[in-house]
Parts: sequence; C-alpha cells; structure tokens
Amino acid sequence: FDPTNTWFGHKKTRSHHLVYVAVFGDHLEFQAIDQHGRLFDVFELRKTEGRRERVGG
Repeated sequence: FDPTNTWFGHKKTRSHHLVYVAVFGDHLEFQAIDQHGRLFDVFELRKTEGRRERVGG
C-alpha cells in the first residue's frame, strides 16, 4: 500500500478552506469551500431506518 499514490489522492491541493455542515432531519451534507468561495468537494449522508444508540456515559 502506497499512501501517496491512492485513487482519491491523484487530484489534491493545499489551500485554506472551510467545511460547511448542514443537518436537515435525516439528511447531513458536508461542503468544502476554498478561500475564494468556490465549492471543491461535497458529500451527503442520509439516515436510514434503524435504532439510534447512545455512545458513552
């Protein structure tokens, strides 16, 4: 395994950015925005049926 030569690492950059996270009911969205306000990555998660479990405490 070569961690410097991964399929997801072929297009990369070093720059300041922020991550915007939005939650709407069962929908979770992450957006990565660069220092110029351009969206450069996004992914979404949706909760499916299932039990919520409490972690810790």
